[in-house]
Amino acid sequence: VFIEDLKKDTLIAAKTIKVSLLWLNTDANVLKFNRVNLTDLYINFNIDSLGNMNLEYLINNIFPPDTTITRPSSKPLGIEIKNIEIENGRFRLSSYNPTKQVNGINFEDMDLRKLNLDARDLELHRDTISLIVNNLSFIEKSGFNAERIRTEFSMCNKHINFDKLRIKAYGSYLQLPYLHLSFDGMDKMSNFIEEVRLDMQFENSILKTQTIGYIVPSLSNYDIEAVLNGNVNGTVSDLRAKNLVITSGTQTRMSTNFRITGLPDIERTLMIIDFKELSSSKDDIEQFRLVDTKQPLISLPSELNKLNKITYKGNFTGFINNFVAFGN
Repeated sequence: VFIEDLKKDTLIAAKTIKVSLLWLNTDANVLKFNRVNLTDLYINFNIDSLGNMNLEYLINNIFPPDTTITRPSSKPLGIEIKNIEIENGRFRLSSYNPTKQVNGINFEDMDLRKLNLDARDLELHRDTISLIVNNLSFIEKSGFNAERIRTEFSMCNKHINFDKLRIKAYGSYLQLPYLHLSFDGMDKMSNFIEEVRLDMQFENSILKTQTIGYIVPSLSNYDIEAVLNGNVNGTVSDLRAKNLVITSGTQTRMSTNFRITGLPDIERTLMIIDFKELSSSKDDIEQFRLVDTKQPLISLPSELNKLNKITYKGNFTGFINNFVAFGN
């Protein structure tokens, strides 16, 4: 199977495809399938300089206007698939003239390979795709290895939503009731860091900095593992958290609201953090290490060994190497 976009570039290709057709609902103009199995699938979505995705052109031109399937007075053709499986697929989503990036996931030019999918209830209507993902795995060209993803997914030219999201990847296990990405047109994906707004709710999520380092590369050299509960929203360059609770080690607990501006450049990132509760121990603090040197991020004086627990309540304002803290 081979389908081109209007620029004669590959849009969708597959080595083999097995289809079980249910029926064509002529009243609703919906083509329904019971099962679709694809092997060596390649999906190549790209966004032009006007912010239009080549997928939209496929939907608008999937059937010539003079066929009996698409009549001038009828609704646009929709496609629904009850069960879908993809084996050894590849998915690419690229923006117009993407910025080059050495480390981490380049959201302007994502390339997922060794993609395997088990999903159901796929619906394609106009520019909107939705499906329930039972199991998804892939390796992004940056090296990010998603071992297993489960979610209720939807995408259009204004949002990408992941509901009931579960991710096992690179030592992390994330549970999010929702992760929503909103933007004013697909062209904004070309400036993901500053123009795509995130809204996510963490629920007992185990997160390692080496995992999030694929999104914020400057964090990849830190070796920290923590459990997160709470809400984080905003753009990557201007993140805010409300009632976020972070636990790590045996005695470390932080309850906070914060605003972090300036990512992904951690050295120039301004942090305004309100610590409603912060408690830890010398051993817990010194378990936070640099990946390359294995040295603690913070070396504390040996005199603190006498203290079983360190507590703090107050405010932190400044940069990672230049800050002011007020509190008790």
